Amino acid sequence: MALALLAALIAGTMCLGMVCILVPLQRPQQEIDLEPLNEDKFFDIGSSIIDLQAAR
Repeated sequence: MALALLAALIAGTMCLGMVCILVPLQRPQQEIDLEPLNEDKFFDIGSSIIDLQAAR
């Protein structure tokens, strides 16, 4: 029984490997443009503060 499970696992791995080789990996059609980091928005001094300490 253990040998049959091992053989099935190996066969499945080999089939998955062959599928990965045959299916071409395609890049997305559009590149995602990330806007530059604006420190004024990132470190917004006037915004609300989230307290991460546990209330006792």
